[in-house]
Amino acid sequence: MQSAGARVITATALPLLAAAFAAGIYVAGRLPLFAAWAMAGVFLSGAVLIWLLPRQKQPFAALPAVFFVLGILALQVAEREIYAPLDRFSGRQAILVGHIHRLETGTAERAAFIFQVEQAALPGEALSETRARLRVSIFRPPAELALRYGRRLQLSGEVQAPPALRNPGGFDYAAYLAGKGVSATLAASRQELEILPGRGGSFWLAAAEAARLRVKEALSHWLPPPEAGLAAGLLLGEREQLAEGTEEAYRLLGLTHLLSVSGLHTAFVAGFALLLTGRMRRKLLAAGLAALMVLGYVFLTGGEPPVWRAAIMLWLVLAARRLGRESDGLQALAAAALLMLFFRPFWLFSLSFQLSFLASLGILLLSPRLQPFFKRLPRLLAGPLAVTLSAQAAVLPQQVQLFALLPLLSVPANLLCVPLVGVFMGLGLATLPAALLSPTAAAPFCLAAYPLLAALNVVPEWLAALPFAAVRPPPLHPVWWAAYLLVLALFAGGVSFRMNPSRMVLTALVILNLAVFAPLSAVWTGSGGRTLEVVFLDVGQGLSVFIRTPGGQNVLVDAGGRPGGAFDPGERIVLPYLRSRRAADLDLLILTHPSEDHHGGMPAVLSRITVRRFAGNGESDNTPSFLTLKEQLSRAAVPETVLSGGERLYFGSDVVIEVLSPPAERFRHTADDSNNNALVLRLRYRDFSLLLTADAETEALARLVREQPESLAATVLQVPHHGSRRAMSAAFLEAVGASAAVISVGRNLYGHPHPEALSLLQQAGATVFRTDLQGAVTIRSDGSGWTIMPQLRASNSVSNVKTMLKSCLNGYNTACEISCSGGDFFACFDVILGVSPAHYRRAGQACLRPDPCPGGERSANRCDYGCRRKRKSL
Repeated sequence: MQSAGARVITATALPLLAAAFAAGIYVAGRLPLFAAWAMAGVFLSGAVLIWLLPRQKQPFAALPAVFFVLGILALQVAEREIYAPLDRFSGRQAILVGHIHRLETGTAERAAFIFQVEQAALPGEALSETRARLRVSIFRPPAELALRYGRRLQLSGEVQAPPALRNPGGFDYAAYLAGKGVSATLAASRQELEILPGRGGSFWLAAAEAARLRVKEALSHWLPPPEAGLAAGLLLGEREQLAEGTEEAYRLLGLTHLLSVSGLHTAFVAGFALLLTGRMRRKLLAAGLAALMVLGYVFLTGGEPPVWRAAIMLWLVLAARRLGRESDGLQALAAAALLMLFFRPFWLFSLSFQLSFLASLGILLLSPRLQPFFKRLPRLLAGPLAVTLSAQAAVLPQQVQLFALLPLLSVPANLLCVPLVGVFMGLGLATLPAALLSPTAAAPFCLAAYPLLAALNVVPEWLAALPFAAVRPPPLHPVWWAAYLLVLALFAGGVSFRMNPSRMVLTALVILNLAVFAPLSAVWTGSGGRTLEVVFLDVGQGLSVFIRTPGGQNVLVDAGGRPGGAFDPGERIVLPYLRSRRAADLDLLILTHPSEDHHGGMPAVLSRITVRRFAGNGESDNTPSFLTLKEQLSRAAVPETVLSGGERLYFGSDVVIEVLSPPAERFRHTADDSNNNALVLRLRYRDFSLLLTADAETEALARLVREQPESLAATVLQVPHHGSRRAMSAAFLEAVGASAAVISVGRNLYGHPHPEALSLLQQAGATVFRTDLQGAVTIRSDGSGWTIMPQLRASNSVSNVKTMLKSCLNGYNTACEISCSGGDFFACFDVILGVSPAHYRRAGQACLRPDPCPGGERSANRCDYGCRRKRKSL
């Protein structure tokens, strides 16, 4: 007879093992490798102890720890399979032969696609077999290039590693591409492309691509452009032809899951397939045909994670019914997660994977508990209402944290639109085989779907136009989200929430404690209290600096920008960072000067963040982004201040921003008046100081050196004008005397940073940090000591740490090629870990040898992370 405990273990084993496997992948992807393995060792040891201590041994006790370790191994194996084939080509010119795997964008100006490499070689070498994928972009592709799956090409160009997480709270492009099996990127010109004869790839994938094109052609032929674009989005997940207003309306209403093929679409396909095969006498054959139809839809839509999740769950349910066993949704969901993560571990970091599984988990656990609350409603309304609320409740934390958007009309919008989408999917699925036969055969179904598509265009836009359609809640502390998830878990577990006076008092006390003590956790974690934090965001060729004072005030200096570009760093970089720092408002927004690479991101920031005061140098320009900025400031009635040299801005008793330049009489008739009139600011917090020079040029900096050299002294320098050739001088650097220098720079055509500027910094003994090489740079100071740390760090493997320990104990750090005094042991340790060491306030910590990287060159020994220093005794 099976014990109750054994039954419980059997019922919960698969979800627990899936969670452990996912946790292993997450830890391996987010923590240093040696830390992940140390955690795995602790878990395994604990599991062994649990298994040994009880009298009645539990054979399942060690399984979660084993699956945790398997998750770590799975991610490491996936990393090797993805990155190893092209590792020796990274950063070098290469010749690649292969075929197009998937088209992403294809216009006359630019084409982007995933390229399946079959052979590769360096120039002068013979081609050798290489299996890898990279993302290729081509500017103005040749007209004769038909961008189709299987098209064989020969490409040449520089293979580049995709950028990883370059800013806190930002987008990890490398992890996103890894989820698609892509390890590198390549930008090729039309001259570096050769079309080869023949076709490559899989027959089935080629057939799916051809079918997708025929369906899109039929939709475009029989429907007006807005409805055809929406139909392609709902049926195939294609958004290229979707109207911008429609996409924005769906986003504001929480309906974007309808535009990207998800489990809902797959459920409609499954229902359609079961309806067609339901009357067949051979039930096994009927189930097999239904499963094949769902598989065909997976390939037709490109095999995104939500579609695979729904398809696997359907197959498991069909198999369970065929075997005469009761199907369990939670077990099927856990099995789908295990299978998908086993083959594609990087999918765990995909937003579509996360939202799909969270929504499914919410529906499975919460909707049965919610349905009794709607028992008085009609059955046709009660079920969908419970399901919609459950899914929305489960994804709410992710939605608010990532998008800073709370759609208030999401539930009624889904109740209105999902049935319409269901009817359209029936007609759309009938369109698929008809379109494969002939566009004419698809006409009746397309025309019948037109009223539905028109309604699905108009209704969301009408709802989104309402003033209360969505709100942007202030960033919440993680403690609040933990409390929210705890309430959901208790509700899913069947805990009663009936309130009596004692429970009401207890609930009020808990909420009061959270409201009082959650903000204080910033002090406990070292992110607040007596700590000043300065972050140079990586906004490319531009500048954006976030300052959080010890008193909790938020200051943003510039917000980046790209002249004439579609990429908005304010929307894509600055706002996500501010959300990650839970900065609901800015006490001060400073524009150093009206240059688009400094103010281009400000309109997006002003549209989402409350700004209490704006300060600038009083200059202006006629660019669209600057005019938009001024209009937004006027509309929001933000007080504006014009700053000049000699003024000071105080933040509490210890933090002050001194305005050093421009003078009251602005520079005129210099080589660049706009840059010379840029604000030069010095931030001081007790013994720590930071000099922000923006784009100041020779004339402005020479005046400061000549008239007030004592005001330039700073611990850290923001290198003027992205390291241009003519901005700095040896006299300026001597007056500043900075121990570290930060260059905010991106890819550019100006040669920034110039070798002469790097040479001057080297001669001055300043440790250089560059946002183009190291991502965002974070500085923290308690007013006496200070630390500086780049976002991108060097390898921190156990073997490197062992090498460092041995070399530093011998008095010479071979890994960084510098001599180290005994007192600088921990600084050498940090160099190997890729972290710039803290500048401790004690003597005997000078690297004794000059820069091992002459001319500013960088090599595999990571010189740029800290070896280029002659540390000064503070």
